[in-house]
Amino acid sequence: MTDLNPLRWTNVIVNDREIHCIPLNDNLRHLCETDKCWCQPREAPDGLMYLHQSADGRELYAQGILKHH
Repeated sequence: MTDLNPLRWTNVIVNDREIHCIPLNDNLRHLCETDKCWCQPREAPDGLMYLHQSADGRELYAQGILKHH
């Protein structure tokens, strides 16, 4: 099982302009250099970053939908 505490993410800068926020040590590898990743990253409201979705569901913990045991 992936270590979900703390919830770890990193920002990757691509082409000196595009920022991708990706989960570290996720269950599946992310294609951080493109918005065509399997997780269907969405563009942040400010238009400055792509937010990747995790395979292990850590967003649900961060949003309080799921609780750590």
